[in-house]
Amino acid sequence: MDKIMEILGGFDIAKILPEVNATVGFIVLLSRIVTFFIPLLVLGLGLTYFLKPPAEANHTFGYRTYFGMGSVEAWQFSQRIGGLVYIILGGVMTLGALIAFIILFSSSIPTVLTGCAGCIVVELVLVLLTTLTLNIIISVRYDRDGYRRGKRQ
Repeated sequence: MDKIMEILGGFDIAKILPEVNATVGFIVLLSRIVTFFIPLLVLGLGLTYFLKPPAEANHTFGYRTYFGMGSVEAWQFSQRIGGLVYIILGGVMTLGALIAFIILFSSSIPTVLTGCAGCIVVELVLVLLTTLTLNIIISVRYDRDGYRRGKRQ
């Protein structure tokens, strides 16, 4: 070790490394923010789809599905059901994230990071399954041209 220090000429590598406590604290804060961001984003999108959806199908904003963009009726149904389901999902996930935050508040750093990572994975899986379910519901109700199945005119 003395040889290495002699080669470095007294250079202390610890001086160029960032403060470990500050870095770990930032990572914990970031993980907690992301844990709450996903449910709040889903809740916000649900409220927007349900309360103020675009009047007509578009390729920019709204709950867009292949079968929900064929007609105005299919589009409006997609927005209402997508908004309602996302409001419920966002509320449940926000409550779950809040409970996890309370439980993990004074835990050790590895426990907090593991808990936050677990919450994020569960939230993403729930959003994926909900989106898949909504797409199936809309495709069962409407055909690709936007007509209700069994009532084509």
